[in-house]
Amino acid sequence: MSDDPGAAQADREQRLQTELNYAWSWFQYHAQQRLTAFNFLLIVVGVVAVAYSQAVEKGWDGVGVAVGALGALIATGFLMLDVRNEELVDCGRAALERLELQLGVCPSHEAGQRVQLAQTGWIGTFAVASVRRTGWISHSRWLRIIEGAVALAFVVAAAWAATGFAGA
Repeated sequence: MSDDPGAAQADREQRLQTELNYAWSWFQYHAQQRLTAFNFLLIVVGVVAVAYSQAVEKGWDGVGVAVGALGALIATGFLMLDVRNEELVDCGRAALERLELQLGVCPSHEAGQRVQLAQTGWIGTFAVASVRRTGWISHSRWLRIIEGAVALAFVVAAAWAATGFAGA
């Protein structure tokens, strides 16, 4: 190793750049994977909902129970995948936050405080107040609410089919 301080500084900068590229790639890959999984959930839910509607239309209560249970299982599976994907996204986020401190920039801190959202008018002001109290504006919360609601809807659908589509 050289005693040249300029070379040492260049090595540190190169290492920082490599770490930054790696952390960003990790974060980006897993964040995209998370959104892709959610998109697939929406597609699969559409297909299962069509199958369920056919069961209702034809009065196939056994098929309705099976399709409703399958829909609930699929939605629950996607919910579990989302939990795992969020963990992987958070690993990348943590690495990026450490690197931001070294670089002297902190957009992740500002994102946590919703600084930019507060500047978008009354909706942003309402959202910021809501976020600070309850954390309602987050991908995690809304993805999980939607995934859970889909699972619950399919459980209810299976139960309705088990009654022979009572009232239909």
